[in-house]
Amino acid sequence: MKRQHRRLHQQPGLLLTLFGRLVSSVLLLLSAGCGQASDVGNTISERGYDVHFSAAFEAAGQAQIQIEIQQANAELRQLDFNAPRARYRLLSDDGSAEQSDKRIVWQVPASGGALSIEVHINQQRGEAYDALQSPTWVIMRLGDLFPRARARTLKGAVSRSTFSLRGSGQGLEDWSFETPYGNVDDHPTTIPIRRGFNHPTGWMIGGDLGTRRTIIGDHRITISAPKGSGFRRMDVLSFLRWSWPHVTRIYPDLPPRILIVGAPSPMWRGALSAPGSVFLHTERPLISENGTSSLLHELGHVAGLSSADDGDDWIVEGLAEFYSVEILRRSGAVSERRAQRTLQTLSAWAERDGGKLSDPSKGADTAAAVTYFKQLQDQLSASSLDAVLSQLLKQPSINREALDAAVQHVATPSPGNPDD
Repeated sequence: MKRQHRRLHQQPGLLLTLFGRLVSSVLLLLSAGCGQASDVGNTISERGYDVHFSAAFEAAGQAQIQIEIQQANAELRQLDFNAPRARYRLLSDDGSAEQSDKRIVWQVPASGGALSIEVHINQQRGEAYDALQSPTWVIMRLGDLFPRARARTLKGAVSRSTFSLRGSGQGLEDWSFETPYGNVDDHPTTIPIRRGFNHPTGWMIGGDLGTRRTIIGDHRITISAPKGSGFRRMDVLSFLRWSWPHVTRIYPDLPPRILIVGAPSPMWRGALSAPGSVFLHTERPLISENGTSSLLHELGHVAGLSSADDGDDWIVEGLAEFYSVEILRRSGAVSERRAQRTLQTLSAWAERDGGKLSDPSKGADTAAAVTYFKQLQDQLSASSLDAVLSQLLKQPSINREALDAAVQHVATPSPGNPDD
């Protein structure tokens, strides 16, 4: 059964798009057979299904997205999207889809089908925005463009996912798009297979862009901002090249691609992380007057200090802030004396404003968490605290219990080597 709310117009180059998707699927199957997707194993070829996400940005500050499913054996049964009605509107569906105030639930046909949704782009964060489309650019999270979904599938079924982005009408056809997966256009870009239902995540920027790219070690770094926004791309690039050896020693498992999105006003005047990417406001300094670095802090979140169990947000925020100071110190960007003064200033702030090890951790609370980790480093040593961080990043959950276990593991001498 097909219900029509409104159909998207046909995209140009559809045959080329379908061919690209077919090639991507074949390559993914071959890589699975060669052992390059060992975390999924043979289930990819046995119970895989194809998903293509596409978005067309329109001048009115909205996008029309389409999610297309191709499957042979009803591997994907249902998608339950986190899609508040104030931002998302169901347009059309193959099969059966229902929209409530907060969710869109789609019963996917056994042979596959398409779901179309209209997305309102602009979203305020206080008096500013953390998602915005102007006449010449758009900045938002891919996880908001393509809303997150709970998938009901056959056991072991894994999606082979691709996505594409384009501007639609009134000069938007010339827009370029940067994502944590690289430059994206109207041809399918493959999303690495990590879990059952793979969907695009991370920050994205589109429009008339100025972009710088570099390779540092094993990492491809892209720095992109709207032309004329005043964002100092070369300053960011040079800062990262200077800091990167120390960043990767502390965070060895950073993703191979990282996107830095520069954002002018009226975007939120701060820094925010997302998978494989960092948002940084044009007016945000690379090193603040208090001796910390928002960019280095957010890279800590990208590296795995992204979320903690309920009640333990202070752990990820405290470690990210503490190591932003440590990287500046170790790289020589600030002197030993200045780094110590920064830590003393944070300690005084926490004491003055009653900072606690709390969740959520903001301001004086994060300053208190930094003080906690400074005291822990004094007890253990700098290299031992690095080892604690390494142990913590390997755990499935970041919480106080995992932190205490990591400290105990590092502090306990190895058998036969009492001087450890």
